[in-house]
This record gives sequence, C-alpha cells and structure tokens, in this order.
Amino acid sequence: MSQDKITRENLATQLSEEFGKLKASGADTSGLKTKIDEINLNLKKDNELLNSLLDSINDPGNLGTIIRSAEWFGFKQIICSKNSVDCYNPKVVQSSMGSLSRVDIIYTDLIKFIRNEKIPVFGTSKEGKSILEFSKNINSGIWIFGSEANGISNDISELCESFYSIPKSNKEILTESLNLSTSASLVMSYLKLFNRSLDL
Repeated sequence: MSQDKITRENLATQLSEEFGKLKASGADTSGLKTKIDEINLNLKKDNELLNSLLDSINDPGNLGTIIRSAEWFGFKQIICSKNSVDCYNPKVVQSSMGSLSRVDIIYTDLIKFIRNEKIPVFGTSKEGKSILEFSKNINSGIWIFGSEANGISNDISELCESFYSIPKSNKEILTESLNLSTSASLVMSYLKLFNRSLDL
C-alpha cells in the first residue's frame, strides 16, 4: 500500500511538471490541469495539517509571494478558487523564486472542498479579532485568504467559524490594511510558531 502511494505521488508530480512544459510551449492544456489537481488533492488531503485556501486571488505578484512564503513556513500545498490567477503566469513564476516547483498549487471549487472537509474553517479579515488570540489546539484546519479588493466572498464567509486579523502596533497608525501576501505570510508564520510551541 505504501509503495503504491509513493508511485501515485510521483506520477502526480511528473504530470504537474509535464503540464508546466506544455503550458510554456503554448500547447492546448484545457482540461488537463483540472485532472492533475484532482489527483493531487486526493493524495494530499489526508497528509496536510493546515490548508491555505485562496479565494479569487487576482494579482500574480501576490500569489507568487504567497507560494514562496508557504514553502518557507512548511506548507506543502495551496488550494485556489478556480477564478484565481494562473500559477504559471510569468509574474507568479518569477515572484515565487523557485518555490512553485516545490509547493502544490491546486485549483478547485472551494465551497465544495470546505463542505467535504470535517475540520475547522477560519477566515482572515481586517475586522476579525487579533491572530494573537488564536489559541486552539487543533491538528488540522482551513485558513482562507480573500482577494485583494473584495476579501473573502460572502458564500465562503458563511462557512467560516471565526475571523482573524493582523493587529496594528497602535491605533494611531493611519495605514488601513496590509498587502495580501504580507498578511498571508504573517498568518502562516504565526501558525507555524504556534504549532511548534505546542510540541515543546
């Protein structure tokens, strides 16, 4: 069984690499990425402790930076809504600085994915409570980051049990919000350090 799983994981990796080559050559890849994503999602879902979901991410620079941060903080996959920017966009590839080849990017129906998972769902919003208040001892969870302009969509927000934000240093700071990739990186950093502290 173990050997069979390793073989299928290697196959999914090889398919992803071949897809990237086909995409770069300009070949018709319609339908192929969806099938690869289904394979990767089925292989990974039982192994991930924390899932990062991106809802309607449009800026390629932000996605690339989030991918880079995800690898740094030990996240093995990022799950994107189907209307998010293509991870093979040249700006995504450039800003990921090589991490794109080591982090699985999966495009799927986020609502369906969330409903199929029986784990806690947390949203990020500048109106949410401070991430420093997050103190749940959980083995798994879904963290959702919304689009740069509109945040998390209403349909997905309804599935979140609570929302968290990055606190300002003090109330006098006039900056309204952080860049999406900065916020995602800070949340992933906190979650990584928080989970590590539970093991001490």
